[in-house]
Amino acid sequence: MSALEDGRYLSATWSPGEIALWASDGRLLRVMGEGSGEGPGEFNHPSGFAQTTDDEFIVFSGHAVLHSYSLAGRFRRSLRLPGVGGALRGVRYGDALITEAPASRHIQTFVLENDSVRPWSVRTPREARLFLAAARSDGVWSATSDRHVLRRHRWPDGAIVDSIVGNPDWHPGEPGHNLYGLHADQRGLIWAMMGVGDPDAPDGPMPLPRDAEEQYAITARYLDNVIEAFSPEGSLVASARFDGWREGPMPIGESLWRRVTDDLIPAIVVMEARLVARR
Repeated sequence: MSALEDGRYLSATWSPGEIALWASDGRLLRVMGEGSGEGPGEFNHPSGFAQTTDDEFIVFSGHAVLHSYSLAGRFRRSLRLPGVGGALRGVRYGDALITEAPASRHIQTFVLENDSVRPWSVRTPREARLFLAAARSDGVWSATSDRHVLRRHRWPDGAIVDSIVGNPDWHPGEPGHNLYGLHADQRGLIWAMMGVGDPDAPDGPMPLPRDAEEQYAITARYLDNVIEAFSPEGSLVASARFDGWREGPMPIGESLWRRVTDDLIPAIVVMEARLVARR
């Protein structure tokens, strides 16, 4: 799910090759898409969305081809990333869209502007996930899953300008203790999301799951979710700890976040992040 700049939302649907546009109050406005397949505008289930202009957005389908649609539901064009695997997400910065995708030995970033695609200089080894965030006022940020370091990049060349180093205790080198998200909003806050050890977890190392269902159960037993907000200058502004993976929200745009409902039915709760002084 993704929030658009005008307050509406995009989401996947149960049907392959279709996406839904929702009003800010949750009303379904339209269902769009070219259907399932590998042709122009066709995909199965999207892995993410990114708004590129006031009237256009990109559908990420987990492949090297990205699909552009208008908010009226009209397919416009498909763009192919050169010689790489699937792109899962992207962030808008000005008139450009920055995305990442696996190359042969590393995760490579790309910049999409109009109909052109060019490599960007930010990359990381394939052993770690790469996360991107962007805000008009504070530039482009990146982080990798294996380190609590948030890097700000110069535009357009991608050189590192400065870094924010978070709490090193969140990364003791154990499985699951890593960053899983990065977000920037227009208030000037940089948000880092990470899995950390649950103090009430059973003794011993976290077991390896046999399937997705067991992975959820193990994660809930062994890990909590921590979210931290930093100023661009590196000051820790706020932090929150959530008990288990289901309680931790994920950003969907600006100050809006989503959380899966407690009964795990296909519904979500949308909330706004507000900073409240602690007593």
